Amino acid sequence: MSASLHDEALTLLLNTLPLLLRVYWVLASGAVLVTILPLPIPRAFKAAVRLAAARGKLWHDRPDARSLGILKDASVPQQFFAHFYLIGALVNTLILHLYIFVCCEEQDGGTLKRDSLVALLLFELHVLRRYFETTYVMFYPDSARMHLLAYLYGLTYYVAVPLTLLPSTVLNLNVIRSGWNLAVGAGKEHWQSIDQRVWEAVAAPHPGLNLLIPGVVLFLFASILQYWSHAVLGRLSREADKRTQEAKIAAILFKHRDGYTESLTPAPKLTDVYTIPRGGPFELVSCPHYLAEILIYVALAIVTRGSVGSILIVVWVLLNLVLAADATQRWYHRCFPEYPKTRAALVPLLF
Repeated sequence: MSASLHDEALTLLLNTLPLLLRVYWVLASGAVLVTILPLPIPRAFKAAVRLAAARGKLWHDRPDARSLGILKDASVPQQFFAHFYLIGALVNTLILHLYIFVCCEEQDGGTLKRDSLVALLLFELHVLRRYFETTYVMFYPDSARMHLLAYLYGLTYYVAVPLTLLPSTVLNLNVIRSGWNLAVGAGKEHWQSIDQRVWEAVAAPHPGLNLLIPGVVLFLFASILQYWSHAVLGRLSREADKRTQEAKIAAILFKHRDGYTESLTPAPKLTDVYTIPRGGPFELVSCPHYLAEILIYVALAIVTRGSVGSILIVVWVLLNLVLAADATQRWYHRCFPEYPKTRAALVPLLF
């Protein structure tokens, strides 16, 4: 392919990327919405969507999505969630790195797109924190799985989010090339000025400053809430796993002591592997970590002053987690008769 044809192909891709991303979010949100609503949609389709949302403890009660054929039981360990955040961090770091140089003084007269810059910085903090949590804070039992299709979608999701947060004006081949050349060829002094340029851009007066501070505050609050919730869930999972392992060891010792030849180590029940979370926001809702996730993306939408892309992301996150929270709530009530009846699924007093 000649250089001109290559440039034309890249230009076409960049020009259509905003539309492709909107289609991506609309299709994903639409699939969940028609599954949640009592619409005359084929059961097979709804089962496939609910199957994609089944993970962890919900995997054991997953719907029988026969329409997926041999893929209906295809799964990966839930701890593969870490891959999402690793991919997200790598992609977002690259985009953020390039964006800083694209929107420098030499490119657009110093009019740095502060909203998108702050949103990308916050998203960077989010994916790095979530990678740390899934690797060191959370604990996933061996039985915790998620569907292969959900895993593949998750990988695309964390590529789509930072691309969606970019303003469409940046998606220009000449602008990107110029910014890339600056980034790659930057000398030591140029690199040392990055922090100063970013800070000046964020702190400079602009129309969105009155939304920037509330958005950042909400983001920090939601991040703390989510970390605390995951710490509680991780501790409960570790404690349950310890009890299960101790029970297995005790059964083995009992078998050898009394000369049994048959197995005395039955598979642990789900109620042995999972327990009822208690304390703090868990007394109000079953899934405070899902509520925090929604608030995090609402914060990004506030920071970007309600850009179309950020709103589409919020809609998808909201619908997806409403579906997951409802399934989680039903599972708790089915497996634990003593589960608090007044505890909401996602939003206190509402749902």
